[in-house]
Amino acid sequence: MLWIAAESAQWWVMSQRPTPARRILATSPFDRSPKVDSTTYALGDWVSHDRHGLGKVVGGEPGVNVIADFRGGNVVRVTLPSTMLSKLDPSEAEAEVDAEPDTAETSTPSS
Repeated sequence: MLWIAAESAQWWVMSQRPTPARRILATSPFDRSPKVDSTTYALGDWVSHDRHGLGKVVGGEPGVNVIADFRGGNVVRVTLPSTMLSKLDPSEAEAEVDAEPDTAETSTPSS
């Protein structure tokens, strides 16, 4: 302990011990090990983003980021690993592309 007197005020200053690292029990329900995302993205892969929706990979650096072109002309760079981006299987991508209306197509009613 250290005694400090400053302008008629007296304080006790205690030195702090560094806190030891907490022990993680083997039976703990909380997993503290970092998750490594091993998903690789190639040009032309279909992806789904939580905010931007369905898109196609148009570029990026492997393991660092992905550049995807989403519907509506949004080209977004997503840093990896990302919990908001998921790669779609080709069958899932075809089903989602068929389910979403294309904004470029316009239908004119015939009279």
